[in-house]
Formats: sequence, C-alpha cells, structure tokens
Amino acid sequence: LGNATVCGSLPANRIGTAGASNGTRGIVAGGSSNAQPNQIAQEIYYFTMASFGSGSTVSSFGSLHAAMAHGGGTQFAGACANTSRMLYMMGQTRYNAPPNYETAISQQIVYITVDTTGNASDFGDNQDQPTYGIHGFGNATRGGFAGGYANSYRNTQKYFTYGTLGNSTSFGDLGGHDRAWTACMSGAAS
Repeated sequence: LGNATVCGSLPANRIGTAGASNGTRGIVAGGSSNAQPNQIAQEIYYFTMASFGSGSTVSSFGSLHAAMAHGGGTQFAGACANTSRMLYMMGQTRYNAPPNYETAISQQIVYITVDTTGNASDFGDNQDQPTYGIHGFGNATRGGFAGGYANSYRNTQKYFTYGTLGNSTSFGDLGGHDRAWTACMSGAAS
C-alpha cells in the first residue's frame, strides 16, 4: 500500500462525475465545474489504463446528450461496467437556457460500448424512483446501484443485466438510507 499517484487530468475541473473501467479503459462522464456551475457536462472521456502517468490527458469518447431524455448531461450519477458496457445511471440534470435553469432528477440509464468510442444510447429506467447521489457496483454479468436521494434518502438496491436492455430489478434494501457513498466492483461472475 502507498500514496495515490497522479494519473492524468480532465480538460476542466469537474465535480459530481461518475466513472468506471473495463480494465483497459477508464471512463469518466458528466459532472459540473466551478467555472460554469449551472451547466452540467455531457461529455464522456476515457483514459487508457496502461498509459496512466503524470502527463497523461484524457481522450474524447462521446456524449451523453443524444441519449438523455432531457438532452443534456447529469451530475452525481452512478456508473458501473463490465468488459463490454458501461452503464451511467440517473443523476441530477439541468435544462432550459440561462438564466432560467431548472433542476430535475433523472430516472434514466444510458450505456456505452467501452471499446468503441461514440455517444451513449438508452438502456432503460429506474422506473419508480428518479435518484441522484447513488453508488454503482457490478461484476461481469450485472451492474447495479444502491442508495441515493430524491426528496428523501433511498435505501433500495437494484440491478441490470449488462447484456439485456431494460429497466431495473429490485434485489433488496440497504440497512439504512444513504447517498453519496462509494462502492466497488469485482470481475468475477456471481
């Protein structure tokens, strides 16, 4: 064990991004910046894991814009990935032109094919609970999320099967109501 090492940088400072990896590429999407706090990012970027280093920069992957029902990006979303797909789940959105921004909470899940750059596509919905501040997790077969917030703290856990487009399936509750935690993933199937 040791200290963290700088592995690269995004084109701008971001807060509230979500990221995941397939072991070869690290993907980062969404978020907002101090320079433009009322504009939520829709860009998707990737790092090549083998070339991490102090001078590394990200490459453009695509956009969340076309897949999101509100036509923008999200922040404080969740993400998970297997070797083929990354799911980007829900989050907080803003829409309308400045200065009339309105905030909403998404229930939409979108995905990208990790090995091929391009825009996100619709995957499904968390049909009963738009949520943000969630934590994503997964393995080789399923990805999911737990907790979050939308007018109250959530204690639900739900999952998706990476290979099948569709809505979330419930698989239990957390011991309490949580948001903005973190989770991890295993490459093993279970």
